[in-house]
Amino acid sequence: MGRRVIDLSMPVHNDMVVFPRVTRPTLLMYEDWEGFASGIGAAEHGVTSLTAHYLTILGDHVGTHIDALKHLVEGKPGPEGIPLEYCYGDGVLLDFRHKENGAGISAADMEEAVRRIDYEIKPLDLVLIWTGAGSYIEEERYLSEHSGMTREATLWLIERGVKVMGIDAVTFDPPV
Repeated sequence: MGRRVIDLSMPVHNDMVVFPRVTRPTLLMYEDWEGFASGIGAAEHGVTSLTAHYLTILGDHVGTHIDALKHLVEGKPGPEGIPLEYCYGDGVLLDFRHKENGAGISAADMEEAVRRIDYEIKPLDLVLIWTGAGSYIEEERYLSEHSGMTREATLWLIERGVKVMGIDAVTFDPPV
């Protein structure tokens, strides 16, 4: 089985599509890359682009981010309470692009997905759920056109020792 790097980044900008009722980010550029280089005299020496100065206002549910038990259980830690060692290691991408919009991904679907790629989930694997929604993150349909994980599928992963899982959709669950 080969390894590959998967880019999970999400461009963050003022007009990006975000979860309903979540404030969009505010990015205010004070000085661009070229202006900074010129302002400190570096441009005179051939260095014409250095750093930019932004004021960034960003909510905790914008772009690529990590959630934690705090959402579900009062008194539990937020993302800051997730051990760093849970956030790196072997990962597997499970393809559910064939599922209908609004469909729930079941434990049986999970079993079939790992069978298709001849993989066995092991403790501390990072599991990424591919619904296809990530291909249209700049469109309003990103909010509603995807499948999502059911409780039983999530518990199936947890029972196998998975601590971190992700999805390319606006929410982990089927869309509301």
